[in-house]
Amino acid sequence: MSAATYGAAELRALLEKRASVQEIDATGWKIASGDACLTARAAHGWIHLDAECGADGVNGHAWDLLESNAGLPAGVKFVVPEKDDTVRVRAELPLDREISLDARLPAAVEGVLRAMRWPSSRDDDRRSCLLPSPVDLGDVSARARESGWSDLARSTGPFHVDLDVRRGGALAGVTRHDDGLIEVSVDLDVDAGETTEICSQAVALLLLRVAAGVRMVRAATVANRPRFEVVCEAEPAVAEIGHAFSALSVACAHAAREARALHGDEAVARLYLDTTHH
Repeated sequence: MSAATYGAAELRALLEKRASVQEIDATGWKIASGDACLTARAAHGWIHLDAECGADGVNGHAWDLLESNAGLPAGVKFVVPEKDDTVRVRAELPLDREISLDARLPAAVEGVLRAMRWPSSRDDDRRSCLLPSPVDLGDVSARARESGWSDLARSTGPFHVDLDVRRGGALAGVTRHDDGLIEVSVDLDVDAGETTEICSQAVALLLLRVAAGVRMVRAATVANRPRFEVVCEAEPAVAEIGHAFSALSVACAHAAREARALHGDEAVARLYLDTTHH
């Protein structure tokens, strides 16, 4: 869909719910709140929020960023762009009319502003209150099928979807957390507890770079196991669920096999870190 699904005036009004907004051009805005500043841009059917984080680059902090990502609000993520060592905070929201941005866009702005204070914004306890809840997921399962993705176990509880990944395949698990958020995630076949610090940092940097290039997806870790995840609001639309599965398929296709290689070979991991830092 085109960005015309939400007009520029509508988007600006939503952005102004959380901060002052200055127009950059017809589809771009500068958002300021105190000393913090981020940009918003509507393009190709999405609105992108982006800000540089106050951290002093990614060097030595990649795994910390994975842990911090797991505690951020829905849709907000730390990333490290290709050919750049700066840590950035981003959020991407589809502009499908089916997806209401009335609360989501202002909340995403607020989440990005909070994350910009990293590492002081880090919330290690948030994941503990997001344990999967046994509430009914039949509605989300039905929306997954409607979006073109078939779940493997059509129960009312947590379920899995077989992603479109040619090299080895991947399963995305879908859960609803105690605070109502929907998490779609893929655990990668690596464990930081079974490798070296160099390997862990290399895997983390790879995932942060991949997530920088894939909308909605963030790289995180739970119990030393890195993952790609998309966290949605409590009632995700059909289009939103479809975007989540498609985005996770792309992320896994770009990183799953590579992450295993970095995890298992310190020489390869060291070479990756040396050649990707600038």
